Amino acid sequence: MKKSVLFLFTLISFILSGCTRNFSVIPDKNIDRELKPLEKELAYSSSEFGFTVFKKIAQQSPDSNIFISPLSISLALGMTYNGAAGETKNAMRSTLGFENLTDNQINANYASLISLLRNKDTKVIMDIANSIWIREGFPVQPEFMDVNKKYFYARVANLDFSLPEAAETINSWVSDNTNGKIDKIVQDIDPQVVMYLINAVYFKAFWQYPFDPEQTAENWFIKQNGDSVLCSFMHQDRQVQYLETDQIVAVDLPYGSGYFSMSFLMPKSGYSVVDLISALDQNEWDRLVTGFSTVQMTVTIPKFTLEYKITLNEILKSLGMEIAFDADRADFSPINPDYQLFISNVLHKSFIKIDEEGTEAAAATSVEISLTSVPMTLRFNRPFVFVIRERKSNTVLFIGIFQEPVKE
Repeated sequence: MKKSVLFLFTLISFILSGCTRNFSVIPDKNIDRELKPLEKELAYSSSEFGFTVFKKIAQQSPDSNIFISPLSISLALGMTYNGAAGETKNAMRSTLGFENLTDNQINANYASLISLLRNKDTKVIMDIANSIWIREGFPVQPEFMDVNKKYFYARVANLDFSLPEAAETINSWVSDNTNGKIDKIVQDIDPQVVMYLINAVYFKAFWQYPFDPEQTAENWFIKQNGDSVLCSFMHQDRQVQYLETDQIVAVDLPYGSGYFSMSFLMPKSGYSVVDLISALDQNEWDRLVTGFSTVQMTVTIPKFTLEYKITLNEILKSLGMEIAFDADRADFSPINPDYQLFISNVLHKSFIKIDEEGTEAAAATSVEISLTSVPMTLRFNRPFVFVIRERKSNTVLFIGIFQEPVKE
């Protein structure tokens, strides 16, 4: 279960109830290999970063639905990290939790993790795609492009951002790589934007034990403030993997061959979702997922579809990446040493649908790189007209044309 934590913990925002697990499945040893020590360290760091971001969002929106893909955010920022230097690079390294890894180890383990997740379960669609879109004519260091092509399998494309269809081209790529679930990540392109680094994740899987649609029925869902709303609930009676602590009850629901699953955690009376989230970090999550045991019970899960979006600028600044957003201090010289670049926007969008058959989920993260505005230079190096006037009355006193330099 630890191996699927990168996807699992993105779903804990839905503190509802649970389902089943079949432990009779024998893993394919070629697919279910153990993570290497450095792979585990990167997975741990990425997960811990995701929990931290998730907590920050929950603190800002304590009464709202939340759904993010920490994996998507981490991959987009991982590509961006390869373009950072100096204090900016150190800040990103610290925020992402990569202090104990070299750059080569970070990139190599991202590549390994992408490959592992893509091929984990033949019964589950798990697609990961990365792309870098560069303003046509803006020079970028070859090393920056090469490392992201090699380790993140990124598509790198030059695009005329001034064209009306430029945003549509990028959005079409995102839509294609999320099966149409995220249809737009870029709006109007600002003239100062020189690059987009985009990750797209798409997940689709059937429950190992599908729910019977005839058992789905409406019932009341009790909100945190005590109000009740009608909701469609799916029902199932079987052996489940169940966990109970002093504060929560939880169940785990597998997909496909059992390599991916969704864990549901619900606070007990007197303990809120905010309390649950505030206690979560990678160590606590690892402790919780080892505590499941088999119990026969009926489980009831809401059936729902949710779309979510958030701009992560302020959250990432608060976590230590403020310098990367500072137009004057950011250092992205490995992208281009001749221009002052900075992160102008980090946008995250996600989608999830849970029904009787299974789950479909998608996410996209866009890191927007902009050029710092510089004082405009207007050089009169061609023939020009000049006028001397009295400003209040606008009386022209002198007028002339200059077409050729005159020797003094």
